[in-house]
Amino acid sequence: WLIDVTADKLYYQHDRVLGGVKAFIDHNGRRVDRMKLSMESPTAASAEIMPVAGGRRMTVDVSNFGALLSQLAITEMLAGGHALFEGHFDDTQETSPFRGHLKLSPFTIQHAPGALLVARSLSIYGWLDAKNPASFDVTRFEMPVTFADGVMHIHDGRAGNEALGATLEGPVYLDRGTLDLSGTIVPVFAINEIPGKIPALGKLFSPEKGGGLLAVKFKLDGKIDTPNFSVSPLTIFLPGLLRNMF
Repeated sequence: WLIDVTADKLYYQHDRVLGGVKAFIDHNGRRVDRMKLSMESPTAASAEIMPVAGGRRMTVDVSNFGALLSQLAITEMLAGGHALFEGHFDDTQETSPFRGHLKLSPFTIQHAPGALLVARSLSIYGWLDAKNPASFDVTRFEMPVTFADGVMHIHDGRAGNEALGATLEGPVYLDRGTLDLSGTIVPVFAINEIPGKIPALGKLFSPEKGGGLLAVKFKLDGKIDTPNFSVSPLTIFLPGLLRNMF
């Protein structure tokens, strides 16, 4: 089947609308072979799927990722952020698994969880530069991902700002709307990782990639729209080798 639509307004719920929508979707009965989507509001965004050797290439570009997530009623936690998502479907396999990479320009986590704000305060840059005590600015965000059978896995994700760096990995169950992520928060990223580079002692202080002498393990799980954020306080002052035991 084939869809070719141009609409000034496209209602996907009785009170929710997308503006300036253009959509071309070519479906072969099993999967989308080609797709071109674009919209003008609530933010400029485009998505494309095109055939390439051995599969299909997908590119998604969203000018204001936070505005789109809010309009789609996914979450109100993010403000701003230019999102670029690129990847490839491997159609040589029956399930056409996807591998890609998400990059976000600076954005703000609004009403940030208390544990995250406490972690920010571990860095002198964090409490000197905190413009809004209840929010958290993220200046770098990169997430390599794979997707198959309704589950998106984050692999060695990186996020942070001048105060904190964080690693992130784990599954996001899109069909269920839940996630089960874990990672490490490292205050003052560059300075803190120096002990991990000391010959012979480096692995003791920082066995995890992106870790450091002062770090804390965390979990982000539950519903995607209202996730639970928790830290393991016993890991804050432990050398890296011992952090992995908690």
